[in-house]
Amino acid sequence: YHKGIFGHAEFNLVHKCANKFSDRVFENAVFYTSCAPCNRCLMAIASLGIKTIVFGVSYKSFQQLLPFEENIPDYESILSKMNVSLKMIGPILEEEGMRTFEYWGGEYRSLEEMIREMDEIKNRSK
Repeated sequence: YHKGIFGHAEFNLVHKCANKFSDRVFENAVFYTSCAPCNRCLMAIASLGIKTIVFGVSYKSFQQLLPFEENIPDYESILSKMNVSLKMIGPILEEEGMRTFEYWGGEYRSLEEMIREMDEIKNRSK
C-alpha cells in the first residue's frame, strides 16, 4: 500500500497516467471509482480529457464516514468553470459500496459503528 502524492486513488491514477497515453485514449476512457470524486480529483480527471465517470458511492453517503461536515461538491459548477463536458453516472450499487468501507484502514469495523462514531464526533463539535 502506498498513499502516493495526494492520498486519493483517483488523483494518484491521473498523475500516473498523464503523458503516458494519447488524448484519444482518455477521450474514449471511462473512469470507474468507488466514490464520487472530491473537487480536486474531479478537476484532475477532467484535465485528462476523460468524458465519463462512473462512481459507486455518492458524496452525500460517503460524508457519513467523515468526522466533519463537508460541502457536497457542485460538479456542474466546477465543470462549467473549466469549460468541460463530463458525464457522471452514479451512484451505482451504493449500499454495497458503502459496505466496502467496513475494511477501511485494514481492519473490519461495521458500517453502523463507524457512522455512529462519526455522528458523535460531529455532534460534539457543534
